[in-house]
Amino acid sequence: MPRPKTGIVKQCDECGKDIYCAPSEIDRRRYCDRICERAAVAKRTDRTCAYCGAKHQRSPSMVGRYCSNKCYHASRSTRTSCAVCGRNLTQQQAVYCSRDCILEGRRTLEERPCEVCGTVMRVQPHQFGKRRVCSKKCNDELKRLKGPGARVLRRDGYWKVYYPTHPNADRTGYVLEHRLVMSQQIGRPLTKAEEINHINHDRGDNRLENLEIVDRGTHARESNAWGKKLRLNMHQRLAEYEQRFGPLTDG
Repeated sequence: MPRPKTGIVKQCDECGKDIYCAPSEIDRRRYCDRICERAAVAKRTDRTCAYCGAKHQRSPSMVGRYCSNKCYHASRSTRTSCAVCGRNLTQQQAVYCSRDCILEGRRTLEERPCEVCGTVMRVQPHQFGKRRVCSKKCNDELKRLKGPGARVLRRDGYWKVYYPTHPNADRTGYVLEHRLVMSQQIGRPLTKAEEINHINHDRGDNRLENLEIVDRGTHARESNAWGKKLRLNMHQRLAEYEQRFGPLTDG
């Protein structure tokens, strides 16, 4: 005996033909075949540019908000006046107001030293506040932090700090905060055999008075004893609850 169909019948968004959709296809199936799907994708819809307001057409599969690359780059610019003459810029102009100002801006270059290697480089006026290095190599060197950076909380409750130049940093450039605090206190990097124990067992409390250097065996015994104590407390609270309100049930 054949099993009854549990799907629904809906219409194709392109040709209107009835199509049967299984329960797993109800939300995602819109067309009866590939031909209708390609025909729908090929259609263009009217859209409005998010920068200049001009009307343009795009396919449904395209997520473009701008009518051209010029509007896209102009929307990212925060300048309101020309970099050469100071005249107000229109929506389509990003740095200069005319071709003459573009040529003048390219001629009026300023010599500045690279912040990393000191090489003299020629910078255009609209790059005075942006360009700081002469090459990609110097840019990568500029990004390397000379001290601790971002502080991130891990899922296991430990804090980690972005410090790629530290000897105890991992492959991603992060070092555990409690290890960083202790290494700065003793004036040297920690070895792999040295582990840090939180005295009050709070992984997020990285005060110096709450940290101590122990070996792996001691750290494991401390952690196991604390975990056993937590489990016993949990069982005691559960027994007290069942004594007061009765045993727990699945319902």
